[in-house]
Amino acid sequence: MLKENKSNKKSQLLVVGSLLLIFLGFGLIFVKYYDRLSEERVEEKLIEEYFNTSVISTSTNEDIVTENKVSDSKNKESYMAILEIPTINLRKGIFSKDSKNNNVEQNVTILDESILPNENNGNVILVAHSGTGYKAFFNNLVKLSNNDIAYLYYNNSRFTYKLVNQYEVDKTGEVSIRRNTDTNTLTLITCKVDTNKQLVFIFEQYKEEF
Repeated sequence: MLKENKSNKKSQLLVVGSLLLIFLGFGLIFVKYYDRLSEERVEEKLIEEYFNTSVISTSTNEDIVTENKVSDSKNKESYMAILEIPTINLRKGIFSKDSKNNNVEQNVTILDESILPNENNGNVILVAHSGTGYKAFFNNLVKLSNNDIAYLYYNNSRFTYKLVNQYEVDKTGEVSIRRNTDTNTLTLITCKVDTNKQLVFIFEQYKEEF
């Protein structure tokens, strides 16, 4: 009888332990889901605030750029600009170059070498992750085709760009940007999943709306 009681207690402890692990697992999943939902709501609010405070109508050369630093801050200030690519249902806010939130681990990042679109022949260079996880904001860039449209909302204007070239380079910390320096461009850079390569997407501006 004593052996049976010990066996029953062990079985009960195993059941209780298994249930605790299951509840813990569900709890972690819920916390991650809640955190992601909270971040999405914050971003939606910041994008809404951006549009509410802006008046907006709805032979190549090579540049060398160095990828941006990574910082670790969750303090949110106002967006400087909004990137939108309807084909892949992408709309992300962009912080200013000197913002603590302008880092590739948290957001779409604008590189220091960028020249903003209201300057002649400028090049806006944006970087974000691909792969798995919520922060892989550029994961669907691989679905783009030449002539697809991207919008950049900045300084009370909407700048319209058309994809003209896409290519891959080795991941070395520097990226060679092959673009027409006689026109304004938008360059998007992301990693190629499961490789030591990076993908570069060159858009040329053809319209500005006020």
